[in-house]
Amino acid sequence: MGNDRRTIPEPEPLMDFDDQSEKTIRISIEKAVVARGEDVATLRVVAGRDMLQFATLCAGEQRSIGTVALLSILLFEWIENPQALAINLAAPEMSLFVGVAVLMVAFAVSWVLSAVAAAIKYHKFILQQTDKRLVTTRGLLTSRRIEIPVNKVQLIHADEPLLRRAMGYVTLFIETAGLGYADGEQQQAEGEIPMVPFSRAAEMCRHAAPSMSSDPWVVELIPAHKLALYRAVGHRLLRTSMLTWALVWYFGEWGWLGLLAVVLAPIFGYLDWNWQGWIITDTHVISRRGFFRRHTWILAREKIQSIHLVQDPIQQIQGLASLVVRVAGTAVTMPETSSEDAHNV
Repeated sequence: MGNDRRTIPEPEPLMDFDDQSEKTIRISIEKAVVARGEDVATLRVVAGRDMLQFATLCAGEQRSIGTVALLSILLFEWIENPQALAINLAAPEMSLFVGVAVLMVAFAVSWVLSAVAAAIKYHKFILQQTDKRLVTTRGLLTSRRIEIPVNKVQLIHADEPLLRRAMGYVTLFIETAGLGYADGEQQQAEGEIPMVPFSRAAEMCRHAAPSMSSDPWVVELIPAHKLALYRAVGHRLLRTSMLTWALVWYFGEWGWLGLLAVVLAPIFGYLDWNWQGWIITDTHVISRRGFFRRHTWILAREKIQSIHLVQDPIQQIQGLASLVVRVAGTAVTMPETSSEDAHNV
């Protein structure tokens, strides 16, 4: 397996701050760290325009679909009650208008709620690095300060939804096997960097995993097995068919619009399969999945606790297998490969 040994650039110096309060937070953190005899450098500040973009355009990606569905059902129930509405919406020419209006209102409400929640959670986010740890500070109503020991980092998870990628950003989650400190209490440390410019993603990963020499977004990955394409398309078709049945059962004739999803399912399945890949380097295991909601996992080899080879009945017939790599508290399923390659790993 070929590895990309491209040198990842060193971090930029301290960043500018938008207002005096952010500067005060940074100075207070630096004083606390310097008191322990450690050097400190600011790596990332998310505030002002960046935070507004993240909250309004990206925050709703994870939960909007479920919230929209729930709000849509509640609104339809309300509309169907003739005492709750001053006009008669039973006319056929009004049903399509009502359906579209309900979905638009539900989507807008869901997006606003999740955007406000994200803005409160990540208000004035600051990421700093000392000799031994990463330190994050965030929060509007409750300020949270989390320290992550670098030598205990076992996994970096990059969340790359389509909209966020189009904006040129990625969100990084840093997980450790040990204990860290949050709000003055000892607990399992997990750091989150909400908006990392794509051009600096590999650099930020290196701060959490100094031994990482390959850029996960440049190194050539081993693609998923060709037969895995049929499974990806089949799973999409099954899910969209069940969704269409549910829509028809609840919305009647308008539910048949769900057939559009069934038609598009093979395309979405292909895109998901096409962007899967994995590779094992000298120091890390890298795995990637998804097109619309892309995920990249970077696992430290020295932190791996076990590797499981999984084969369901269909995979056994096709000669495929899935590898599940486990670190403390987390399991990452690799893209499907041949049984022979899986056993060799």
